[in-house]
Amino acid sequence: MNSFKLKDLIKIHNGTKYSHLQSGNVPLYGSGGLMSYVNAFLYDGEVILLPRKGTLSNIMYFNGKIWTVDTMYYATTNQKVNPYYLYCYLSILNLKHLDSGSTLPSMTKSAYDNLEIKLPSLDTQQIIANVLSNLDTKIELNGKINQELETMAKMLYDYWFVQFDFPDKNSKPYKSNGGKMAYNEELKHDIPKGWEVKKLVEIENNIITGKTPSTKKHEYFNGEIPFICIGDVRGNMHIVKTEMLLSGLGANSQENKFIPKGAICVTCIATVGLVAFASENSQTNQQLNTIVCNNFENRYYLYFYLQNYFKFSNAKTGNTFANMNKGDFSSIKVIKPNEKTLINFSETLKSTIDQIYINLKENEQLSKLRDWLLPMLMNGQVTVKQAEEQLAMVAEPQAVYKKEKIVKLSISQELEEKHFLKRKILASYIINQSLNDSQFGDVKFEKLLHLADYYVIQRNLGQKYFKKAAGPYDNTFTYAYFQQVLKAKWYYKERLGNLNRIKAGVNQSKSINTYGHFSQEELNQVNELINKFKNSNYQIPEIISTLYAVWNNRMLKKQAITDELLKEDFLNWDKQKIKYIDRIQRALTWMRENKIIPNGWGNVIEKATKK
Repeated sequence: MNSFKLKDLIKIHNGTKYSHLQSGNVPLYGSGGLMSYVNAFLYDGEVILLPRKGTLSNIMYFNGKIWTVDTMYYATTNQKVNPYYLYCYLSILNLKHLDSGSTLPSMTKSAYDNLEIKLPSLDTQQIIANVLSNLDTKIELNGKINQELETMAKMLYDYWFVQFDFPDKNSKPYKSNGGKMAYNEELKHDIPKGWEVKKLVEIENNIITGKTPSTKKHEYFNGEIPFICIGDVRGNMHIVKTEMLLSGLGANSQENKFIPKGAICVTCIATVGLVAFASENSQTNQQLNTIVCNNFENRYYLYFYLQNYFKFSNAKTGNTFANMNKGDFSSIKVIKPNEKTLINFSETLKSTIDQIYINLKENEQLSKLRDWLLPMLMNGQVTVKQAEEQLAMVAEPQAVYKKEKIVKLSISQELEEKHFLKRKILASYIINQSLNDSQFGDVKFEKLLHLADYYVIQRNLGQKYFKKAAGPYDNTFTYAYFQQVLKAKWYYKERLGNLNRIKAGVNQSKSINTYGHFSQEELNQVNELINKFKNSNYQIPEIISTLYAVWNNRMLKKQAITDELLKEDFLNWDKQKIKYIDRIQRALTWMRENKIIPNGWGNVIEKATKK
């Protein structure tokens, strides 16, 4: 190991003002992370971002065109050090003792310059950087693949069992090719002729309500048997990891509460309607009901059916403290397709569902490995050879991985185009329904789009929301969208005081067709959302959208949720939010009254994600 001062390895550059810049596609970073996108750059290449004021631990790596503001330095490296290696090294240091600020945490160039850095040879740095970046890339890739696979599986379910275009006897879409439909009095709509409506318990009668063993007996816990709670279900198709474990003694104290691998776990108390598969023999707490399927062909169908049921039916109360007892759960009305269609659906989806599970298990192992390897490699406690041996135990051969990356590129590109088209339709629907709203402008559109995405539609359509002063904002989509629709003259913008009003263009009629990408029920719910904010100024949707985001973030992070914590998160979102301090509690009350309550869907909305 050789010792250096950090100033011997990098050159630190100041960020600068950006008020003169226009919107573009170059990331703009501050110490809190990604702020926006602009049309110019300060540097193009590999840089390490070092906070000057604010969040001093938010050290990041970036490669490409970038602009930083004056709260964030950007540092270029010389030939003595690998940039990604140095980023990893700096990210595990505790730099709080170098804080020179009084009220606002601050770092000077000299404080960074004088840090002592111990480096192995450049070749070793490169190898270590490759190991860590490959791990990060693989974890990210698995996540993207799973998102795509889940989206495709959900699309197939909707096509077969919502639009009723499952393959008929001639392998043609049933309803679109004249398949006979019959009105069902219970559901108040048509279903394919010959299909039935039954109670859930009549389709699968083995429904188990969980229970927590006595918490007074410590010997009942910290064993090896998964104990599933609400947080373990949230955001997962397969529950591959639980926060709590039972001992054999604890689990055997309630033998009738065991559920097998593949059982469908559904949250029914507090947060109602999250659905996932158990990935091994487990037990659950009393907040979950579990369906143990005796018939394999029902498993995937019921998984998606229950997701839709809680999303669209009256069972979705929007109340974080709602309850559904076992009797109500067992009595859920379920459309029962014919057995042949169910078997065909299950066989079609099996490999996809299995692959999602494989990827989740691999990511669990890779994340554990990365968290262990990062400090061990930096400190020289683990050799590169040992790290590569560990990596080989949990990941597929490198040749297969490289091949997969190339194949997935075209699939991802195709899906991104499909996602953009669907969101373009959704955005246009929001605008078309709001054209007679005298207060409809850019900010209101952005917040309605966020709420439509996260509260109503809840589908992965490539959303990339980040924190902006006015609330959640998906700049990547919004910028590209308006470039297209303004050029096509679907709409135009008119400045009216502080309002950037969106109005109908000469070709607005071309924006109306939804092409069946969203169900009428979804569009009706979007319209109901729009009407709740009609003719209100931009501040109301800004407050509600931001509160929804911080509330949802806490759910996704499995953090405590109280009104005081939500208020704190809201005020910490951006310094400008202080002007709404007297309106937050009223907004929370309004959200509950109008059932605009998050359920933990989507991604955490942050100021930035580390590169």
